[in-house]
Amino acid sequence: ILLKNLNRHSKEEEILDTMALIETMEAPMDEVLLSSVVEACVRIGKPDLLASKLQEFQGSDSMVVNGSHTFGSLIKAYGYAKDINAVWRCWRMMRSRHIRPTSITLGCMVEAVVNNGDTEGAYELIHEMQADERCRDTLNSVIYCSVLKGFTREKKLNRVWTVYQEMLQHNIDLSV
Repeated sequence: ILLKNLNRHSKEEEILDTMALIETMEAPMDEVLLSSVVEACVRIGKPDLLASKLQEFQGSDSMVVNGSHTFGSLIKAYGYAKDINAVWRCWRMMRSRHIRPTSITLGCMVEAVVNNGDTEGAYELIHEMQADERCRDTLNSVIYCSVLKGFTREKKLNRVWTVYQEMLQHNIDLSV
């Protein structure tokens, strides 16, 4: 509950007290708490704090992530921290464990890749998911629109048109 209340307007003392309270817990961190911590760090807009929490997680052997939602939180966090190698490492780990991404997890992945300057890589990932019968249904307009925004920012209007045509071909409604 304390983590959910943290936001960009939270006082520094409140943030530090909440994080200190988590540090004092004797029980190992579970996936729900891990997701809550990294999501709070992104929400409050503290990349340094996020980086230190992610570093702590990487150094911990006591927890194995098995949920698509948790992978999505980690991917989003690493993307926010501009650690594209960790973004791809999480994705590969999730896929190697045969964990099926949800639309939200795939959306976090595509958004992280686009926001770190690799719109083509995100578009290739969409094609991989389109080719994977188990994952095809996770594609939606939000995911495609992340790629559209990336190509638009890069002023690659021919790529925007290609993505749009593909959306029409696959009957994916354009969300506005």
